[in-house]
Amino acid sequence: MNHSDIRTVVLKELKDISRDNLYVAFILLGAILTYPATLIAFVDIYSMHAKSDKAHITHVTLAGDSQLVRKALKESQSIALGEVPMSDDISTLTRGSADILIEVPKGFDQQIADGKQPRIVAVYNEMKNFFPDKARVDAALDHLQEVMREQRLIKFGVSEAATKEMRFKVVDGSTASQRSDELLAWTFPMALIAIIAVATLSPALDLITAERERCSLEPLLVSAVSRRDLVFGKLCSLIVVGSIACFLAIVSTVCIIDLLPANIRNFSGSFILSVSPIEAALCLPVLLPIVILLSASALSMAAYARNFQQGIAYATPYILITLFLSATALVPLAHLPFAVYFVPVANAAVCIRAFFTHEFSWAGFITTLLTSTACAWLMSRLAVDLLSREETLFYVQVAPKRRRDFGYPIAALFVVSFLLMFYTGQLTTLISVVGGIVFIQICVVLLPSLGLLKWLRQPFRETLSWNKPSLKMLIGAPLLAPGLVLLGGGLEYLQNFILPTPQIFEKMFTDMIIPKGQPLWITLLTVAALPGFCEEIMFRGVILGLLRKKWPAVRSCAIVAVMFGFFHLSGFRLVPTAILGFILGLLVVRSKSIFPSMLLHAFNNGISVLIVALSLKVESPPIIIAAVASTLLGAWLILSPQTMPKKS
Repeated sequence: MNHSDIRTVVLKELKDISRDNLYVAFILLGAILTYPATLIAFVDIYSMHAKSDKAHITHVTLAGDSQLVRKALKESQSIALGEVPMSDDISTLTRGSADILIEVPKGFDQQIADGKQPRIVAVYNEMKNFFPDKARVDAALDHLQEVMREQRLIKFGVSEAATKEMRFKVVDGSTASQRSDELLAWTFPMALIAIIAVATLSPALDLITAERERCSLEPLLVSAVSRRDLVFGKLCSLIVVGSIACFLAIVSTVCIIDLLPANIRNFSGSFILSVSPIEAALCLPVLLPIVILLSASALSMAAYARNFQQGIAYATPYILITLFLSATALVPLAHLPFAVYFVPVANAAVCIRAFFTHEFSWAGFITTLLTSTACAWLMSRLAVDLLSREETLFYVQVAPKRRRDFGYPIAALFVVSFLLMFYTGQLTTLISVVGGIVFIQICVVLLPSLGLLKWLRQPFRETLSWNKPSLKMLIGAPLLAPGLVLLGGGLEYLQNFILPTPQIFEKMFTDMIIPKGQPLWITLLTVAALPGFCEEIMFRGVILGLLRKKWPAVRSCAIVAVMFGFFHLSGFRLVPTAILGFILGLLVVRSKSIFPSMLLHAFNNGISVLIVALSLKVESPPIIIAAVASTLLGAWLILSPQTMPKKS
């Protein structure tokens, strides 16, 4: 790449963007004022509500005659009592002269004295009752019930000391500062990510889609600047715009809140807004990869929009998906699995939340940086490659059999399946572990993969390596499984010295492998056989088959292995899972068939299930010797010279 040409393109695009006064005003006002003003307005409204809540007097109308009820209600200083005849009771609510109406039957006090159980009816309008009127009346009537219970027990000869029940009081121990930190932890990540997404989306549509409509894209492509440098320069200009918007939002939030007078920032004691410059500065390294990722995503989306109106239509689901991922910050960290740090955008939101709630984790922070950086780099490469092709820029149709580059469809398949598995998988496995696994494997892994292959109009058998394997491959593949299980266990043992696996994760992994209350054969079918078929179709079938049309076999296997490792949502098993994926890919290349890899995958999972279910001691020498011997025999069968397999 020519850095001088890229710098020229960036300056030219930034100059064009700055000429759009409406957009510049939107970025400046939106990034600087929107979030701080919204935050202050929300806190002010909440504080006013809390203050008026304390000063509010609950107007209760008593329909009926009862000295006991009247005395219980008058003891509360926040209740104003009025009385009406039984025939005119409901009208007090409709007129608004009372908040709650209490209907007491005739002879209520006498029925209580006789040991009967008369019923009190409290009527209120839920749509108009915005204050804690019901809670106050409930507390007064509960106290009355306790007094009557004690009197009845004393009447039946129970000593007064024995009638006393334990009393407890629930008190909110959170401070105003803690409530402020929690509010910032909820809203600040979502606001920053939304500002970045909106700030990069509009110029992306203008740089690609609008230039295509103005017929100014073609002269740029025939200029002296290479096409890749031109596209990369456009991407860099978006990154600069997104970074500026993010920086302005962070700095303005810190400055505006800190410049507020102390008596205003206190908000009647409900909140004490304060943003530490250190916490705000830590947001920048976390958000920089997200800026690059969203800039590349917006540029790619703009490439597929035929006109500006279509681009606006694409923008709606794009913004909604981004907000949906950033909404992970609304969930407390204690309720989130560690796998959330592998989900782009969501991991950044969770990391920023951890800064404000003082739940910072170095493991989560480093995982977020590595994952977000890798996704940003991959998305940038895909965007540059996508926009460097004439068929994308000018909609030149390429015959399916001649197409060689499938990077963007593969990335889309992986991201969609990954997000579906992370979100829907969490919900379905809570309902039923076995049902959740079946749903994920069929609806999230298998069907989207086959649907993509159908949409791309690629040959099924050739892409999936759906060929008849040799007998040696069918026998040798399962024999490799014991050795791979031992290898994975050894790698996890070594990894624990650097990054120990939490006990809660080990328990979750065990519960996933062995669903409670299920027969062993069902567990083997859903945890071993089904993933062995569905995941192989996706990774060693569709993804590896499409990648091999452009890349060499070993490089394609390595790329698929990394994707396979990340797909399993476990940073603690990333390396063993990636190594297994790499061996499975090489097995497909060697055998020219996907069936041996299906067998190896299923046997690998099945042995892991049996080890946990039967509590086998894999450290014993006989088991290690048998596993090594089985692996050596399987490797000899696979690597030995053989005849070419016949196509089915």
